[in-house]
Amino acid sequence: MGITDSLLQSAAKQKRKSEYLLYKECYAPLMSVAYRYFNNEDDRMVALNESFYKVLKGLKAYLEHNPSSQFIFWAKRITTNTCIDLIRKQKRSLEIPSEEMPAEAHVADLNATDADVEELEKLLGRLPEVQQLVMNMHAIDGYSHKEISAQLGITEENSRYHLSAARRSLTNWLNAAKENLKSFVL
Repeated sequence: MGITDSLLQSAAKQKRKSEYLLYKECYAPLMSVAYRYFNNEDDRMVALNESFYKVLKGLKAYLEHNPSSQFIFWAKRITTNTCIDLIRKQKRSLEIPSEEMPAEAHVADLNATDADVEELEKLLGRLPEVQQLVMNMHAIDGYSHKEISAQLGITEENSRYHLSAARRSLTNWLNAAKENLKSFVL
């Protein structure tokens, strides 16, 4: 079916069947955002449902000022922000003790072209939660370190550290996988 203008307009008028159909259409793209932020299925569902609720609440106002062709991007942005808010609410410690932070965080080159998307998602899921969050926000969602700092209540330096640590881990895992593949082929 797809997300059509008429479906959006009907859902904006709070027609239950249209809201349900819109939910079905939005499920996969919004769940893919939640998947990047949470390893736990329950947390993903909470994020998805809260996000969709916000989408429905703001749909009428959105359609008054924006083209329906941009709807899914708007809904994904809401989902991203909802995931960040949920993580913040869980009051996880996002700061690292200053004695653990290196004087200068070196950013490793990450060449993910050799890994397929599914494998990369699995590797991202292996990262510590804060590193995964910062990596998602910066590399995938395009937030700056200043924006990440403001959203998560950490310093910009701390954001850079977590991104660098995540990249180092991913690079090491990808290099190890390449070595294993070489030894298997030879």
